[in-house]
Amino acid sequence: MSGNQILRIVILEDNLFYNKLFSRKIEQLVEKHKVGKNISFVLDSFNNYSEFLNNFNKETNIAFVDFNLDNNFSGIDVIKDIRNVSFDCTVIIISDAKNNYNLYHCLYEGASGIVLKNDTTFDLCSYLIEEQIKRLAI
Repeated sequence: MSGNQILRIVILEDNLFYNKLFSRKIEQLVEKHKVGKNISFVLDSFNNYSEFLNNFNKETNIAFVDFNLDNNFSGIDVIKDIRNVSFDCTVIIISDAKNNYNLYHCLYEGASGIVLKNDTTFDLCSYLIEEQIKRLAI
């Protein structure tokens, strides 16, 4: 690895409590992995779609996106917007939706994966971040 690598992570979650909880979990994970690695971490967190759109960095590595957003927007809208500027971003839809059609539609539109909101959500997302860190450290 040459130079300092940057891992950019973004969260789009309109539930403020869940957004803060998820952000804190990611920050703790990142702190654990900073030691001995030449990787910088940037975490951006948004609780509304328009703020996310106005500030999305096309160099983002991972985007964790809630499926049901404010003002009748959905993760499908977000995926389309991300794919218009970045095909390399890993887009993970986080959902408590039970509608399989919507989740399949997310994959069709370019989501990299779907994580259901439950007691394993943070563990699965942590694994995905750790895999990105491994790729950057090579």
